[in-house]
Amino acid sequence: MLHFASAPFAMTEFQFKFLMTPLIDYSKIYTDAPEQHPNLILGSLQLLFWLFFRPKAWRNHLKRIDPNLEPDSSLFFLLRRGRWRNLALWWLLIQGYLVLPPLANLSFGLVFLVLGKSLEEIVLLVARGVAFGVTGVAFGVAFDVASGVVLGVASGVAFGVGVTINSWRPWVSYPLLQLWTMLLHRLDKGRIGKDISLLRWHSAFWDEWQRIPLIGLDKHLLLVNERNPVEGKAALKYLTTSRQRWAAQAV
Repeated sequence: MLHFASAPFAMTEFQFKFLMTPLIDYSKIYTDAPEQHPNLILGSLQLLFWLFFRPKAWRNHLKRIDPNLEPDSSLFFLLRRGRWRNLALWWLLIQGYLVLPPLANLSFGLVFLVLGKSLEEIVLLVARGVAFGVTGVAFGVAFDVASGVVLGVASGVAFGVGVTINSWRPWVSYPLLQLWTMLLHRLDKGRIGKDISLLRWHSAFWDEWQRIPLIGLDKHLLLVNERNPVEGKAALKYLTTSRQRWAAQAV
């Protein structure tokens, strides 16, 4: 064990370790404007996740591409105004309308295969999904970016599920999310001395639609705040404007 007992420069082992630990910018972790993954496939899936779970992150990403770009913007309008030189805008087009629809329809096909659908039925459903994808491209470029991506990803009856998912999903997923948050809290109790907690994976920081209070979130926040006040402060600041603000107020 190290000892730093020479006054007036007495320093405990914990303080020495804290000074030697690289500083982490927690504002980039607990934020509504996260960076997109640079990988084409992972970045595309991240866009889809933001669209359904983190609409603020989706809007901020669009603003980062172009200040005039909104979820209900017409990309055709922006391209006509000379934005066609913006490579990030073309990257969004590729990910939203060329990468995501095939990925989604292949996923639907695998699900239907597991459910026992015949190959002919799966081919028909995937073809219908491709048709929706073409419609989504046209709709997104001409009228509405967000709805265009949803149209492009949706397939058959799944379109109805896609456009209504945020009205019923928070209630259906709540039991699983509650178990997940309790597991994170339990694991974090044993992670003494780690640079960053598991709190960042709590659904309060990535599911903006969950309006039901997540039990135990306040206790997890207290644990993190006691061990790492800098991270705790960043997490509390984020939650004060979220649907789970009750936990920040309790803390």
